[in-house]
Amino acid sequence: NEALENNTASNNTAVGSHTMTANTSGSGNTAVGKGALPANTTGNDNVAIGKDAMQDSTTGDYNTAVGMNAMADNTTANNNVAIGYKAMRLNTTGGSNVAVGYQALHTVTTNSENTAVGYNALYNATGSNNTAVGNEAGENMTTGYSNTCMGMRAGEELTTSYQSTIIGAYACDDCTTGIKNTAIGWDSGGSVSTGGHNVYVGTQAGKSHTTGSNAIYIGNASE
Repeated sequence: NEALENNTASNNTAVGSHTMTANTSGSGNTAVGKGALPANTTGNDNVAIGKDAMQDSTTGDYNTAVGMNAMADNTTANNNVAIGYKAMRLNTTGGSNVAVGYQALHTVTTNSENTAVGYNALYNATGSNNTAVGNEAGENMTTGYSNTCMGMRAGEELTTSYQSTIIGAYACDDCTTGIKNTAIGWDSGGSVSTGGHNVYVGTQAGKSHTTGSNAIYIGNASE
């Protein structure tokens, strides 16, 4: 199929086989790479660069997808940024998400306002309002929401946790369902699994604390 073969709109750029082949009245779009933005019909101001980038998007507006299969399943979602191989791969209607890195925010589908930066950051996330910065930060989070994980593998095993703030490499990396925890420092709260409302400040703070809630550990290797 030819690029823009059904196009009736203006200000579109399509480079590559099967790019923007279904576009009718959508304008201001840029598609570069085989199969980039092929299903778009009326969506406006999208950028899709890479093989099969935004391949299912039809009417979504103001999205940017750079990388093979980036935002491939997007249909009608708006205002997303996905940069990296399979970044936001499964997103369909979730809006205002930012994913930067290999498979960052890969599994999110209908949820919004997540930010994932780093290799596999928030890979399994299906919740909203999460921020993860660092390789594998928040990687296994599922329906958790309003969490902040910053640092390599910070909050890596969080699943349904919410409103936790985790800053530091490996901080709270074994915590699964604990809620409203605060951990600041390398490997702080690194042993807790299910506790909630805990505070850990310092390198390996609370290193022996595995379960339980409402505890405070301040200082390096505090127990």
